[in-house]
Amino acid sequence: MPDTLPTRQRNALRILLEKSNFTPEDVAGLSYRRLLKSPGIGRKGMTIIRAWLAESFLDLADLPAERQTTKNHVESKRLQNAIHILESHGYEVTLRENRI
Repeated sequence: MPDTLPTRQRNALRILLEKSNFTPEDVAGLSYRRLLKSPGIGRKGMTIIRAWLAESFLDLADLPAERQTTKNHVESKRLQNAIHILESHGYEVTLRENRI
C-alpha cells in the first residue's frame, strides 16, 4: 500500500485506477500525460508520485524529453566555458551524469 504518498495523491490515484489498493507497478503502467491531466495531480503531485515510484526503481511510461529552459541553457553554457578554461590549463575533465 502506498503509505508514503500524501493523501491528495493517494486519493487521486485511487480514483484514476478505480481501486482502493494499488501498487507502484500499477501506477508505473500509466502514461505521463494521462496522469498529468488527472484531477488532483498537477506538476507538484507528479513530482511526488515520481519520487515515490523511484523508491521502487520505477518510473512512468512515456515520459517526455526534458525541455531546455533558458536557465538550463545559461548553466550549460557556463559549464562549457568552465570546462574549456580547465582544459586550456592542462586539466583533464571527465563528465558523469546524475540521474534519479
